Order: sequence, then structure tokens, then C-alpha cells
Amino acid sequence: MKTLMTKEDLIELLQVSKRTIDTMISKSELPMHTQIGRRLYWRGADVAAWIDAQFGVTPGQAAAIDSSKKRRGRPRAAFPS
Repeated sequence: MKTLMTKEDLIELLQVSKRTIDTMISKSELPMHTQIGRRLYWRGADVAAWIDAQFGVTPGQAAAIDSSKKRRGRPRAAFPS
């Protein structure tokens, strides 16, 4: 990966729109960036670590997430027994 990545590099890497990148920046969902002139730059190592962290769910965590899922649809009425 390059040492510095531009917004265009992130768009190509993540395969999302410019608008999505702008939204992620405003919500602080991307790694820290630096501004040089009018352009934003990210360190390639930070972006790679951020991508790895997005997929960093361990098998134990995945089982806990799956077991707590709600059922889809309208809830059933509770009938007295």
C-alpha cells in the first residue's frame, strides 16, 4: 500500500461513492487524516489496520451476536395460560 492515500484512493479501495467517504469523515468512522492544502491524506498503514479491525470479530463474539437476534416480523400476542 502507498505511504499516503487520497480520498480517491479510498473510494477505489473501499468501492464506495465520494458521498459515502464524506459521510464517514463527518461521522469520524475512518482513521485520522491530515490535510495538506485542500486535500485530505491517510496513512496507508492506518487504513490497512482499520480495514482489518472491521473484520476483527472473533468466533465467540459472532455466536453471542447471533443468539441475541430478534425474530423478524410482528411480535405475537402473549396469551394467558
